[in-house]
Amino acid sequence: EGQFLAFPIYLLIASIANVVFLYKSVSDLMFSAAPGTVSQAGSQVLLCAAIAELIWVIPCFLQCAIYVGAKNDNQTGLAACDIQGFYSLTSSVSSMFVGTLLSWFTLEHLVGASERSLGRWKWAGAACLLMAVIFGIIPTMPGVRDDAGYTALGEGFCYWDLTADGPAVVMLLLTVLLIGITIFLNCRSVRALHLQDEVDFKAEKYAITATLVTSYLFTWILWPVASLLTLSDQSFPSGLMIAGALLGHGQALVNPILYGWAWKHYFLEGKHEVTVKETS
Repeated sequence: EGQFLAFPIYLLIASIANVVFLYKSVSDLMFSAAPGTVSQAGSQVLLCAAIAELIWVIPCFLQCAIYVGAKNDNQTGLAACDIQGFYSLTSSVSSMFVGTLLSWFTLEHLVGASERSLGRWKWAGAACLLMAVIFGIIPTMPGVRDDAGYTALGEGFCYWDLTADGPAVVMLLLTVLLIGITIFLNCRSVRALHLQDEVDFKAEKYAITATLVTSYLFTWILWPVASLLTLSDQSFPSGLMIAGALLGHGQALVNPILYGWAWKHYFLEGKHEVTVKETS
């Protein structure tokens, strides 16, 4: 019983943390960030990160809380499995996209001094969320649902059927590509910081960048592992899904601190005075 209670309690704490993350992001965007500034554009991307996290953390808390007193019916083909699969896939894909977008924004405007339009970042963030929703809908479509839809993958978790070749190929390509791009962008940021003589909080920025890359890698590394196991005709070892779930759920508390406080405080704040002509 304690094990069943521990998970919803953790998710309740994570939900509160992410509601605060969302509230602060909206508040900063509406009241603190001056129009047409780097601060406003960064706040827009940060808001997308908060939304991406909330897509799953609150539904997951509610579903897990229900299962404390009711039968866990996360079985393939049932509505509960499809619901969990949808919000889990949508959130994970949006978090990957937005995490990479934040690294790109950091390199362009917070480490570098790009003069490109700041108006594109809100559209890029919106596109990340929209693409994630499309990803979430695909497994429910006729012709896909039966052979590569949402399924119970073990340890009580439903997700896109990574035991099927199609989803395995898509997730392998997606995760490896985004992990590679994120590492590349952050390596460029570290190099740019190294070449600058006078940088406020340089040590903190190094530490945040290293933590961001490490968190991103550890959160998503098991998805390409699972995909490779499927494509090599091997079954998932016991505990793989619970390990992936723990790593993925861990970001629910890491991201509000890493992005909502550390990245915002040491990278974004103080950039509001840099104004670049914005195009709609």
